[in-house]
Amino acid sequence: SVTDFETMAALVQSQSSFRTAHYAMDADVDFGGNAITPIGNQGAMFQGRFNGRGHTISNGVISSSDSGLFGYVYGASIINLQVKNFSVTGFSSGLLIGTAVGVNLVQNITVEGVNVTTRGALVVGYNMGTLTVGNSIFRDSTFNMEGGGGYIAAECEKPLYLINNVLLNLTPGQLISHIPGEQVTMTHNYFCETNFYETDLYSVRE
Repeated sequence: SVTDFETMAALVQSQSSFRTAHYAMDADVDFGGNAITPIGNQGAMFQGRFNGRGHTISNGVISSSDSGLFGYVYGASIINLQVKNFSVTGFSSGLLIGTAVGVNLVQNITVEGVNVTTRGALVVGYNMGTLTVGNSIFRDSTFNMEGGGGYIAAECEKPLYLINNVLLNLTPGQLISHIPGEQVTMTHNYFCETNFYETDLYSVRE
């Protein structure tokens, strides 16, 4: 429930033992069009494992800057989750993760019906660690890329590995925006009815 999600966010922020715990969903969560409270912040990063078990989180708003469903993660895993009908309005925010530090995994995720308006992304706002995104589907979402942002990451400073993902019917934009450091490695990804800006893949290797 929304209450359970907010309780988890509060416990991760206030007690260190909850930051490294393993969590699993047992029902869908519908935010009813309201802004979400991110799990983890800069002073209390989420370092555990979140297993959606195929359930859906829907109808929420990521409104804070540098935010996401998970605000800050360090060595975390987010798996087996569906996220639908969200708005990402916070500057440099990601739908799933605001800022990623350490070695993190995003796997078996379905993202659908998301509107990204302000230099945001579907996965991570700012990747400062090693992030692997695998076996996931990103579809039917819209972007306003005037201020930057990207399908996967708004800003990527460290290694990003994209493996066996599908990007389907996304409005024209960038795969990753602002890549000042390491390159992105892609393996067996499929792009259907998705148009990149011409200069987008300058530092991406297949």
